[in-house]
Amino acid sequence: MIYVEFIGMKESIIIRNQIEELEKISNRIDVIAEEWNLKPKDALNINLVIEELVTNTISYGYTDTHVHEISVDLVLDKKQLSIRIEDDANEFNPLNVQANETIGLSLNERVIGGLGIHLVKNLTDQVNYERIQNRNVITLIKNVDN
Repeated sequence: MIYVEFIGMKESIIIRNQIEELEKISNRIDVIAEEWNLKPKDALNINLVIEELVTNTISYGYTDTHVHEISVDLVLDKKQLSIRIEDDANEFNPLNVQANETIGLSLNERVIGGLGIHLVKNLTDQVNYERIQNRNVITLIKNVDN
């Protein structure tokens, strides 16, 4: 029998589908970043990406008024941070969203919206979406220097 030992660090955050809950994620990410010796820039980018995706889920993913849980799992293994965001919202693959064609224009010329997935893709090294048992699962990989 072979035994494999995981030496990395893990953290799970579960919130309700309410905008006020975003602060819990942000506060916890700040603590985790310090505990895991992540650079402030990496912590900021991680917070931005998670906030963007979770805000969209809360704002647009649910058609009822029930309380739902959204989980954010973080795993740091050496210099690679894996972030898994899972929810039971309506099926939505953010990777299918077309990039906003007005990104290169001035602020006055841009169309509102469409920048979120652009931000997510540019602040992470890998983005993956799956629909598993009626749940949206987004996995992000961020290479970090700690």
